[in-house]
Amino acid sequence: MESKDLILSAIERATRAINRPLEGLTQAEIAWRPGPEANSIGFILLHTARTEDNFINVRLRGKTSIWEAQEWFKKFDMGPNETGSGYTRERLMAFKCPDMEDLKAYWEEVHRETVQFIKDASPSDLDRPANVPPTWGEIPVASAVLYIVLHAAQHAGEISYIRGLQRGLNG
Repeated sequence: MESKDLILSAIERATRAINRPLEGLTQAEIAWRPGPEANSIGFILLHTARTEDNFINVRLRGKTSIWEAQEWFKKFDMGPNETGSGYTRERLMAFKCPDMEDLKAYWEEVHRETVQFIKDASPSDLDRPANVPPTWGEIPVASAVLYIVLHAAQHAGEISYIRGLQRGLNG
């Protein structure tokens, strides 16, 4: 199996792991937080999509984020520089969860762009060094993309857990 195929498979699995627990949730359920300093499903989805959008499109591709280029920030009534990260307790408590269908549409658009980026990449593109400050410095593009897969998988577990708190194991 080529590394590109392995990366695409991992991306698809992480995406399914996020999408599955989102099925059938109400707006109230995606906005619910299990505690005052806990994230909601909606916030986790926004954070995951914004991180992938910035990482893939801005850092690795050198493009404008989908968030800015397609003006998703307007639909979510947020600023163009919103990253979905680094919230204080007060900011988290004030977070107004966007509409679930809009969140899913943005997530799906980011996913489509990520998949297309990998499909279009040559082996040398995936081996190219990417500067990923501040944590890693220079690493191969393929390793940077795998970070995004792991990031999504981690947040898929959080989404599943919060759904389980609300609906039980099979709800």
